[in-house]
Amino acid sequence: QIDHYKSKSKYPHLALSIMNMIPSCGQCNHMKSDEDISVLYPYAEEMGDSWVFNTQPQGSIMYLTGNPTEKDRFRIVGRNRNEQEVEYSKRLQNSLNVFELEDLYNSHKEYVLDLFRQRYVFGEDYLRSLCDRFPKLFHDLTDVKNMLYLSDIRKENWGKRPLSKLTHDIDEEISRLGKRNNSL
Repeated sequence: QIDHYKSKSKYPHLALSIMNMIPSCGQCNHMKSDEDISVLYPYAEEMGDSWVFNTQPQGSIMYLTGNPTEKDRFRIVGRNRNEQEVEYSKRLQNSLNVFELEDLYNSHKEYVLDLFRQRYVFGEDYLRSLCDRFPKLFHDLTDVKNMLYLSDIRKENWGKRPLSKLTHDIDEEISRLGKRNNSL
């Protein structure tokens, strides 16, 4: 669907402006409705590095192994790393609230469990060995991870594959957890 960033009723002069028409899923289009709420403008702004997804345990941490029965043992949450920019933070929070983005991302828990399972089975050392063994196929560890996740975790390509930003952030979380465990 096409959503009007600025509502047609309040800004009729923008109703046919191509820069006011935002591709949107039906659910998000109806959530914003005709309200004049300041949300992120997708042609010029993004969550980017300001917003970071990670998981929050809800009891057991066994979900970190990717076990499908652990789907209800965590939530996908996010945090704003750029709270100094007050106006941006306000539009970001409005976007999260209006489009119910945390709930939307929590509908992808099975996907996140798959990411954890893949990295649990194929650890960092194995991924590095693939990179070393097949230098013509993989230029760096990120190339190997892209193949493993069937995604692209490079920031410049987040818009090209569904859930790439989420995949990137969960991969970063997995790497941080692995480093913490290795230092114990």
